[in-house]
Amino acid sequence: MVPKHLLSALAVSALALVCAPAASAARPTITPVPAEPETGRFCPDVDVFINPIINKEKAITFSTEATMITGHFVVDLANLSNGKTIRVNASGPGFFPADGSSVILRGRSLLFGEAGFFGAGSPATLTLASGRTVIPLDVQGNPTGLSITGHAVDLCPVLADP
Repeated sequence: MVPKHLLSALAVSALALVCAPAASAARPTITPVPAEPETGRFCPDVDVFINPIINKEKAITFSTEATMITGHFVVDLANLSNGKTIRVNASGPGFFPADGSSVILRGRSLLFGEAGFFGAGSPATLTLASGRTVIPLDVQGNPTGLSITGHAVDLCPVLADP
C-alpha cells in the first residue's frame, strides 16, 4: 500500500506537469502606438494632411509574436489646396499575424498611400474602409495589394468638394 502523503505528492506533481504549459505562456506585451502627422499625395493632384487628434491605440503582442492594434483613433484630414477638413474615426482593430505575411484590418480603418504604395501600379489611396481589409506584404514588409470586403468610401471626392 502506498502512503497517503506519497499519493498526494504524486497527484500534485502530475497536476503541475499538466498545468505547466499554460502557466509558462508569456503574458502579452502592451505598448502605445505612436501616430505622427503626415502629408502626402494620397488623392490625385492634391496633397492631404493627416493629423491624429485622438490616439489611444495600443499594440498587444502575444507570445506567438502575433500583434493586435486596438484603441480609439481619430484623425483630421485636410485638403491642402482648398482647406477643407473632415474628421474620421479609424479605430480598427488591426491584426498582424506572426508570419508577417499580411495585415488584417476590421472595423473602421483609414487606408492611405501615394501612387504605388499598395503595389506596383496602384493608384493614390485615401479610403475609409468598414469591414474586413487584407493587405498582403512581401518579405520586407511592403504592401503588395489591397482587398476590401465590406464598405469603402473614397475620401478624395469628399475633400475635393468645398
